[in-house]
Amino acid sequence: MNVRIPNLLARIKLVTLSPRLCWGTISRDTPTARVTALSLVGPLAVIAVIGPVLGHMIFGVDVEFFGLWRAPLFYSLAHQSLEISMMITSLFIDGWMLHKLAPHFQRTVSFDRAFALVANASIPGFLSWALGIFPTLLYFKVVAFAYCFYILFIGVDAMIDRNPNAPQNDTKSAFVSAAFVSILIIHIVMHALVEPMTPSPFFDIAQ
Repeated sequence: MNVRIPNLLARIKLVTLSPRLCWGTISRDTPTARVTALSLVGPLAVIAVIGPVLGHMIFGVDVEFFGLWRAPLFYSLAHQSLEISMMITSLFIDGWMLHKLAPHFQRTVSFDRAFALVANASIPGFLSWALGIFPTLLYFKVVAFAYCFYILFIGVDAMIDRNPNAPQNDTKSAFVSAAFVSILIIHIVMHALVEPMTPSPFFDIAQ
C-alpha cells in the first residue's frame, strides 16, 4: 500500500490543530485496522524512531557526571525501535479493549473503528517521540500524551455508537474513565515487559 504523504500531513494537521473538528472527517472514513496501521501508524512510527536516533548522533545527550555523549547507532536504533514497537502493539490492544469494553456501557464499536480512534488520537504522541531529535524536548512527551487523551475523549462520541435502547443517563464519563484506566494499565504492562529486552544506548558508559 502506498503512503500518500499529503494525506498524512493533512491528517496530522487536522488532528493536532483541530481536535474538536477532526472527528467529523475521521468518522466518515471506514478503513480497516490494517489500512490505518499502514497508512497512518506505520509512517508515524518510522518518524518516531528516526528522530531520537538522529538526535543522539547529532546533538548527543548530556549525561550526569559524564558530559556530552553520543549514543552508538545500532543500540540507539534498537532501543527506539523496540520502544515504538511496544507503543504500536499497545495501540492494537487498546483498540481491542475498547471494542470489548463498549457493550458494558451501552455502546458499540467495531475493532476497526476503535483502532482508528486510538491511532488518530495517538498522533501527538508519535510526534513527541519524533521531537527526540532535539534531546532537550523529550520532556514534551508528557504534555503530548496528555493531549492524546484529550483528543481521544473528544472522539468517543463520534467513533463509538451509543445504543438506541440505552437508558437516558449518559454513560460516557464512566466508559471513558474505565477506558483511560485500562489504556494506562496496558501501556504500563507493555513497557514493563519490553524494558528488560531493550538495549540501552548508554550501555558503554558503565563499562
